[in-house]
Amino acid sequence: MMKRTIFYSWQSDLPNNTNRGFIEDCIKKSINDVAKFIPFNLELTLDKDTFNEPGNPEIVNTILSKIENAKIFIADISIINSDSKLRKTPNPNVLFELGYASKALGWERIICIYNLDYGSFDELPFDLKHRRPIAYTLNNKTKSEAKNGIANAIIKTITSLQDRGLLFDEMEDFLKKNVDTEILTIINHLSKVLFGIQDKPNLLIHTGKLLNLKRNELFNILKNKPILGFHIFKTFEENYKSLRKIYENTISSPHYKREIIVIILKLLDWLAWYNKIMQERTYPSMFIISNVIVNRKLKIIGSNNKDLPNRLILGECIEDDKYRVVDFGDIIQKNRLQNALVNFQISDDKHLEVYINVLESFIENVNLWLDKTNGEFIVDTFNNFEMK
Repeated sequence: MMKRTIFYSWQSDLPNNTNRGFIEDCIKKSINDVAKFIPFNLELTLDKDTFNEPGNPEIVNTILSKIENAKIFIADISIINSDSKLRKTPNPNVLFELGYASKALGWERIICIYNLDYGSFDELPFDLKHRRPIAYTLNNKTKSEAKNGIANAIIKTITSLQDRGLLFDEMEDFLKKNVDTEILTIINHLSKVLFGIQDKPNLLIHTGKLLNLKRNELFNILKNKPILGFHIFKTFEENYKSLRKIYENTISSPHYKREIIVIILKLLDWLAWYNKIMQERTYPSMFIISNVIVNRKLKIIGSNNKDLPNRLILGECIEDDKYRVVDFGDIIQKNRLQNALVNFQISDDKHLEVYINVLESFIENVNLWLDKTNGEFIVDTFNNFEMK
């Protein structure tokens, strides 16, 4: 199910039951009803102001970022000073957001809604009256009638955008799927370090858990934690190569937003950083052998993939000579294989700080990526990303 966001720019100058809340109900109705008209795999979500943003976000930048990431922008451009003898105007904040949306999204993705009970079309600014806003009145009409009319008009616009290919961008979705595959592969590896081998692994649960970890939580998890050598001896060289290729293809195309390219570059820098600090010569004393004995029957199995000469598979014996795959990865420093089935732990708080800094940076970059790409991962169901 692909998520697409509708951003709603509202005003509170007029009564909630005729404008802000009423229009929001109309949008929600259109979102609920659109599935009856469009037979495709789409999940529309409503967003507004700083909704769902934790803490005290910087309001203007947060709103502008949300507008950029939306596929549809809906604005209440009703006149807010109909009793004034001065020039009639919609809400200034709405006009500001509308102007930004026109540049970020284009007018074809914008829906303006106008309450005729507070002003005629002639009182709208010149450049808005010709944008064919959805007009409504609650005089001599029931709210349900007006709501149905507005919702149907919104649905008509959504279906038109879908028919013209403006709700989906195949190039952006293809890029996101490829980057998401690399990110999820890395999360799959790091989850082994943080949470160990699971009898019933669930990458989706581990992904959500990992991306929400705070610094103090990472410290508590990793302090004196036994970590299997196989998990910490792996490198992300293959992921770096794959992401580097994605980056080079992306930067040469004018199709992609600069901020998306910058995040991919940040992830590349992170991979280079991780690979460097995990080399034995960079921090030779980062890990020491733990007193905790490995209580699983594990075996390292070589891969026959000529394209991945360092690829190894970690199997757990389930009966006789039958093994289930519990991990995989590339171990370049072969001298480390002799201790790959031994538990280690981070040697001291100094090295723990270094490792946590790396993990914290990864979490920050991935959450930034999600913020800019609809807050979801596109899972490649045709290729097993866990075995990339």
